[in-house]
Amino acid sequence: MAREEAAERAVPAPRRISPSTGTATKAAARHISRDYSYVPGELKRIAITVGIIIAGLIGTAIALR
Repeated sequence: MAREEAAERAVPAPRRISPSTGTATKAAARHISRDYSYVPGELKRIAITVGIIIAGLIGTAIALR
């Protein structure tokens, strides 16, 4: 009888895992490994756009003077 009690204690209870646990882990891993290589190109595009707008405003101010 003592062996049966010891065997029952040795078997761990099954773990209950939330369905969202795996998804959260995958999302965190994906977030860490994101690729930001597009950022310098986007900043260059924004700078060119702002430069063109400012040049247009300056040209308009000079023309209306």
